[in-house]
Amino acid sequence: MVEKLPGSDGTLELDFDRRTVSITRRRTRAARKSGLEDVSFPMSEVTGVELEAPTSTRFGSISFYVRQRKLVSTAGADLTCIQFMEYPAYYRGVMELYRQYPSIALYNRVTPVGQVSPGPDPELPEEEDDQVKALRQWEVTIADPAMRGKVRRIGDLAQRILDAVKENPEKKSQARKFLGYYLPTTLKLLETYGRSDGQPVLAASMRQAREEIEQVMDTLTVAYERQLDSLFTHEALDITTDVRVLEAMLAGDGLTEGPLDKKQG
Repeated sequence: MVEKLPGSDGTLELDFDRRTVSITRRRTRAARKSGLEDVSFPMSEVTGVELEAPTSTRFGSISFYVRQRKLVSTAGADLTCIQFMEYPAYYRGVMELYRQYPSIALYNRVTPVGQVSPGPDPELPEEEDDQVKALRQWEVTIADPAMRGKVRRIGDLAQRILDAVKENPEKKSQARKFLGYYLPTTLKLLETYGRSDGQPVLAASMRQAREEIEQVMDTLTVAYERQLDSLFTHEALDITTDVRVLEAMLAGDGLTEGPLDKKQG
């Protein structure tokens, strides 16, 4: 599988068959002046990805860390940075890269995501509460019933994850990537989708973006379910162990039938 993602200053290619990342630059005066040039590197050497969604007033951007550092030109420009407007396609590409290389750290523009900071986690900020509330508003404002159903399911899962982290603050490190990246990125995708709902005529690029967002909602639902499940995996294992030990003790004390008694009966 090869993802070719056009940007304003070049093209990003994620080749999952050859397992390489390549950026081909547009031959512009600005690129030459800043020393930007074509670059290619193995996916296995990617240690971090910084992804920022576009807004109505500026491009989004993506940048890679290769062996824990940025690749820079002689003029100091980031050789791995590319700007774009087609956010859903870039998001899908990054999610596939992360799926195949889960040790990669994901970053937003300000805060590193998916990395555990030293010391205890601070209390859960109100920002996550606001994001879940904003996400749930799209359950009623989006026009398409099928899409509303997907958003409702994701909203329920997001709320349960947030509640679990609030009740057990020690679980926050397990949900750091979800809280710092997946949740705000889901909200940005829904905002893009919702803003286009009231437009009587949609450009082909926006129709495609809406279709991609609808598809990625299914992927996000699975990811949210796994995130919620992972928060309780250890507890489930502890309960299973306790039950087995209890059954063995009861049988050993003659208070219940043991395996041999059941066979004889």
